[in-house]
Amino acid sequence: MGLDRDDEIVRRRIAQKVQFLREDLAIPAEPTETELRRFFEARKLRYAQPPRTTFRHLYFSPDAGGAATARTRAEAALARLGGGAAPDSLGADPFPDRETYVALSRDEAARVFGRSPLAQGLEQAPPGRWSGPFRSGYGWHLVRVEARYPGALNAFAEAREQVRSDFLAEAQAAANAKALADMKARYAVERRDGARP
Repeated sequence: MGLDRDDEIVRRRIAQKVQFLREDLAIPAEPTETELRRFFEARKLRYAQPPRTTFRHLYFSPDAGGAATARTRAEAALARLGGGAAPDSLGADPFPDRETYVALSRDEAARVFGRSPLAQGLEQAPPGRWSGPFRSGYGWHLVRVEARYPGALNAFAEAREQVRSDFLAEAQAAANAKALADMKARYAVERRDGARP
């Protein structure tokens, strides 16, 4: 039927099957402790603990009156907080998740609030007082940083299992790339559109 020549989905499936078969034959050997330590030392920053922040936030939704109104409400609430008002008395909106986050990294904050000024600004927000307003994918927020935890490099023992997993994944990827290059070298590749492969 010529499906391997004319049906793009069949062609992709055949290529995928060849790749799976090749991967099954090229399972990397278990690394030695020395190899793992060398791998870890060359990539130490990959296994570092990022700085983390514990904070409380008040949320002002744009749903009722739009983003400008939500920001104005947040600014007025910040002024009232500066005058001694209690956070619960400011009419902030309920947030879909939680009000307090403990030891959040920047990447974790971005997963919750989107890659936003709020997620980016947590590390610079002054501790112990309310600040903002900060924009997120949800609306506007006031933030009170309760604690900061500096980043730190992990010791090899703490990261060993992840190091082993990464080592094996990289060895598998290198073996796959070599097998594909060896296979490709045995064939003349032609493209129907005349472009060079």
